[in-house]
Amino acid sequence: MRGLAWKLLALFYTLATGLILSPAGSDEYADANNTVIISLSQEMFVDLPNRIILHSEKPIFKVIVNMNIQGLQSPSLGLTTFYPPIGSKSTESNRYIYDLKYYVPFELEPGSYFDLKITYLYCSATICRSGDKVMEESVDITVQMVQRFIVIMGETDKPHYRPGEQVRFRFIALTSRHLLPHSESPTWPTHQAVKEFWQSWRLTPIDTAQRDRRLQAPQFDSIVVRDPLINIVRQWKNVQPLDALGLEHKLMSDAEEGEWQIEVRVRDYTEVIYFIVEHYNLPRFLAHVELPTTIPLIKSDVAFNVCATYTNGPFLRGTFAAQICICDESALERQQKEKKMFAMNKESDLHANQRHLRRCQLREHHCEQVTGDARRSSKMERKIKPFVRVVEEDTGSSVFVPGVTEFRRWAEPRIVLKLPNTYRNGLPIVGQVVFRDSLNGADDKLEVAAGMETYDFIISPVNLQNPIFVAVRQVSVMNTSSVTCPGSVKLQVIANKALPHNTTLTLQFLSRGQLTTRTMKLEADYACVPQDNEFGHYECSDGDEIRCLEGWTGANCQTPVCAGDGCGRGGICVAPCRCVGKSGGEFMGRMEHRTFFRHKGNLKLDGAFGPELRDVAYVYNDGQMASDFVKIGGLLACSSLAMAATEQGGGLQFDKQLVVPEEKVNLSVAVSTENENKVVIANTCLLGVIDASSEYFDSANYSIIDFDAYVGLLTSNVVYKRDDAIKGTEDAFHMAGMEIIP
Repeated sequence: MRGLAWKLLALFYTLATGLILSPAGSDEYADANNTVIISLSQEMFVDLPNRIILHSEKPIFKVIVNMNIQGLQSPSLGLTTFYPPIGSKSTESNRYIYDLKYYVPFELEPGSYFDLKITYLYCSATICRSGDKVMEESVDITVQMVQRFIVIMGETDKPHYRPGEQVRFRFIALTSRHLLPHSESPTWPTHQAVKEFWQSWRLTPIDTAQRDRRLQAPQFDSIVVRDPLINIVRQWKNVQPLDALGLEHKLMSDAEEGEWQIEVRVRDYTEVIYFIVEHYNLPRFLAHVELPTTIPLIKSDVAFNVCATYTNGPFLRGTFAAQICICDESALERQQKEKKMFAMNKESDLHANQRHLRRCQLREHHCEQVTGDARRSSKMERKIKPFVRVVEEDTGSSVFVPGVTEFRRWAEPRIVLKLPNTYRNGLPIVGQVVFRDSLNGADDKLEVAAGMETYDFIISPVNLQNPIFVAVRQVSVMNTSSVTCPGSVKLQVIANKALPHNTTLTLQFLSRGQLTTRTMKLEADYACVPQDNEFGHYECSDGDEIRCLEGWTGANCQTPVCAGDGCGRGGICVAPCRCVGKSGGEFMGRMEHRTFFRHKGNLKLDGAFGPELRDVAYVYNDGQMASDFVKIGGLLACSSLAMAATEQGGGLQFDKQLVVPEEKVNLSVAVSTENENKVVIANTCLLGVIDASSEYFDSANYSIIDFDAYVGLLTSNVVYKRDDAIKGTEDAFHMAGMEIIP
């Protein structure tokens, strides 16, 4: 695979300790230095165990979690006790780690907020003995239920049908139990919290039959097919999950043309999918318009490509008529829905030069470029939409295709400064100057090629007593490199002090909504090498001592000095003997110390990491936690264990790549299942085949089953902080969708 690598800048962060009290009646504090760190997800599942992880310097022998909502009259039902909690002492961090499986004791409405009071009891000594003093500490945190308990997805086998055709469709209703691997038996709370508008919360028992139903795979209460007039044409009741994966409805020969819908209900959840019924001819070719996403206002014309190919690949010979329209969005949407060009003699809110039709030939190329004048457009809020009708030369059959772009109000800056949002004490500030679209004119100070190039720079580390703030315009860069799963990612960790040999780097993240922990060993890579670059200007000495080259001083010998009286009052020495305007002295050959050290390691990827990894990576050193936030996108192959298992081969395969009409094609599927001999919804594979020509029918309401979107639907309550809002460990956990309680 292509290895991905990034730098993890470690921020040593001492977590604040709470007041640790001795038992009731004691008049002294038994232990005020036991730091306990608790991490958990911001959202809780109702039907799966939720992980709560505690890190403690002293052994904990009991944990009590109390779930409560304001005004609840029976709070005792929300108590969950872990005695003793399952955990062990980590040799790497020299701390006790407890991994608790917490089941929500009563049901709330999806998305509801509630409070957790976590109380832990521990001993003053490193080992609990009879007669030892027992300390007790409590912390409070507000979390919420997942957005949905059930997600319903459905699809038809194609978006358009003719009257008299067979409509094939299927539905699947998923819960978190289908998404997350687990070995525990299905569970559901015995009570639910209910409330009327004028009353307080109260707990009521869940009916046994209803609770048993919640423990099973969701059953469909009803599935209804409706015509464009919303009349019920057909209905199914109490459909089992496996039966809902293959349903059919035969359209009448005189079926009403228009948009039909299929409505499904599971308990309190409903979902609707749509399909179109009309008389149509399936085109033998496809066409599309290629446009820039935005057009600068300074541009005088609009250029776009018209592309057309047959569904079997060759280019299309024919003609096309192109029309560039700049008008209100409602008018554009109307014409697109009707699949018609604007009439030339019709009074419309268009400029005359935009109503002109361009008729061009398509010959021996997939695409032809068209340019239209946009200088007379004065309303910046308007969108530009070309309408194109492509006609096949031999048969005269045609297709209508639109495109859309819009004016960009402000010009994109050509020079952008990119800096991290936080300063890490003792570490260099690594940034970039991004220079776009160089014209190589007389005023250009950088000689670069056209396009985008970056220039790295490093600000020497300084010791600060107060925080500093840098306002920048950030540039996001998307890495589209493919990632193979299973695979590995190379990590480079930079710390402001040398870490012990085989230090453990811990990653905490949400895998499909579940708190997940992975660890890896770091290999020291900080042997001293003489430097004369942005990382320092020195020769190596003993240990972390270095000898600065002439003209340099400070940590890592990155601070330039100017000889004589320095740069004078108000001047700044930016390089040896080079002033641009603080006084300085002559420090040459001075002994200094290194303040950053490199480490490296490999992170093993599997189906728990995708499609996007947002995690907090941290190490423990001398009782301190050093942490950073890491985000990696494009991990689609790591989205599930099944996808990861088939990435190296197998999976979905055809026995032929080229066939003639009516020729038989064999399809094989190889995926790992929980139990190969068990026919359950979790072992079901959904396959679909569709004619490529159907892409022409771009229906806005047409939907397909998308398992990648399931996690987002389930946990859509999570609101991530912006990347530039991360100022410390707590912000990093919030950015990854988790909570940390120091």
